[in-house]
Formats: sequence, structure tokens, C-alpha cells
Amino acid sequence: MRFPLCWTGHRRGLAACLGLGLGLLSLVSISLQLIRTETREAVELHVSPAYKQLVHEYVRRVLEGPCRPRGTRQNLLAELPASSRNIWPFLRRDEPLSGDLFVYPPPFGFQGLKDKVEDLLQLLPDQDSEPLPERSSSKCHRCVVVGNGGILRGLELGRLINRFDTIIRLNSGPLQEFSVDVGNRTSVRMSYPEGTPLHWVDSDPHTVFVAVVYKRADLSWTSAMINRLSVNVPTLGVSALNLASLLCDEVSLVGFGYNLSQPGVPLHYYDHLPMSLMQQQKMHNVNQETEFLQRLVREGTITDLTGGVHCSFCSS
Repeated sequence: MRFPLCWTGHRRGLAACLGLGLGLLSLVSISLQLIRTETREAVELHVSPAYKQLVHEYVRRVLEGPCRPRGTRQNLLAELPASSRNIWPFLRRDEPLSGDLFVYPPPFGFQGLKDKVEDLLQLLPDQDSEPLPERSSSKCHRCVVVGNGGILRGLELGRLINRFDTIIRLNSGPLQEFSVDVGNRTSVRMSYPEGTPLHWVDSDPHTVFVAVVYKRADLSWTSAMINRLSVNVPTLGVSALNLASLLCDEVSLVGFGYNLSQPGVPLHYYDHLPMSLMQQQKMHNVNQETEFLQRLVREGTITDLTGGVHCSFCSS
């Protein structure tokens, strides 16, 4: 795994719209309600061969169909008109820092952290010859953001996922024995500190690790809990979607979506935690995130390859 000679600044794209009070990305809510945890394991998931075939056919159509240059980004800007249009998602050691970076607190910006940001950038090694991921002007690129949802288990999408130009994975979602379902290529591994894998599972030396800073937001969450207020912070998955829209022309999702009507199905593809855990936690507003992503899928801004958010290839 390669640590890039820069630091992620992709939050700026969301900061512009969220800071102006648009409620479209109000994805995290804090509550003082106590959570009763359960440790029951998920039931064994059996994938319908007919559904697997539908998914594979749909992914092939997406991969082999015409690519729309800047399709996802243009549609996102139409959906969120206050978003920054001309931004670069990474901060570089040898480039000046824009004042816009320090208008909002993390995870939307680096308000009050200018010295820390400058010190951190100086810790990065000298620039090498390996370029960072970016959209090519000569080729239409397709990104896929790989979620960690249990819906991936048994679909055997690994080879098709590997065919995308840029593959973004979240937190510590493992590969290895799960590569048949999730593939074994990684372009970007995106994580917040607590979700960073203890052991790197990405064997590609060109993989870029993107660190997402939430610590200032943690302080806001604590205050919100005391005052019973809500804090509007995008989840890592939506942040990855924003980054993907800057790196690629078309963006697809796999492994996204929570089917809360089936509490016993697997929450993740790699463990035995049940979906019911999502009903007990209060950190993520699952319904609001789902509605936002469903709208993007229905409007053609992004594609949901596994149908967990909105199934465009299902008959009903």
C-alpha cells in the first residue's frame, strides 16, 4: 500500500453545500437513548441463482455500455448546486493551502487546524514519480465504490468489480478469501482512524490510502448528545461517492443498502453480525441516507450494481 504525497481534501466538495444548510446530506444523528446490544449471529444467506444472473448481466451492461464523460459529477452539481465545482480532492505537500479549506470544521474542512495540517503535510515523503488517481482527459473512466454490505456475499462479483478503472474500498473491508465476491484490486482505501485495518489487505503497491478526519466532529457529537441536538455529517460511504465523482466520469456502488425488514440477514459480507444491529445503533440515519442514494440512482447520477439501495434491473 502506498501513502500518497498529499492529504485528502475531498471534504471541500461537500462542505460548500452542507455549510449552506442544505438538508440533503443530513446523514448522522446523535441521541442520548441507550442502545441494547445483541450478539446473535446472522442466518445463513442463500443467493438466488436467478438474482445472481440478473446482477451479473446488469454489471456487464454498465461496463460495456457507453460511458458518459463527467456524467456523475455534472448530475451531482445539479442536485447540489452549492457544491464546489473546481476542486482537487487531495492536498499536496508542495502546494499552497487555500483559505477555503479552513472555513468549516472537520469533516467538512480544517477550521482551526491550519498549523496541524501544515505540520502533517511536511511529514510526507518527497514526491515520487507515481501519479495520484485522477480523471483522465483522454478516456472516460468508471469508478466503483465497494461497500461492506452482506448483500455482496455469494454474488461472485469479484471478476466484474476488478474490471472497473478505479476501485474505492471502505475501512477494513477484507479481500483474500472473499475475493470471489468482492475482487482483489484496490485503487483507493478510504478510512477514518477507528476503521483503519490493523493489517493491510491490499497487495497492490499503488493503492492510495485516504485518511478521513473526524476528530473535531467527535467533539460536536459529544455536545450534541448533551444538548439532544442533531449533527449533520456525511457517512464514509457518501464521502467516498463524492471523491469518486471527482476521480471518474461514471460512479457505481456495490454492497450498499440496509434491508431492515430482514433483521437476520448478514450486515457485512465478511462476518456474522445480523442486520438487526443497524436498528439498534443511533449514529447513522439509515433512512435519510437511503432516500438520498435512491434519488441519485433513480435519476441516473449513479448506478447501484447490487440493488440494495434501488434495484434498477429488477422486474418489480
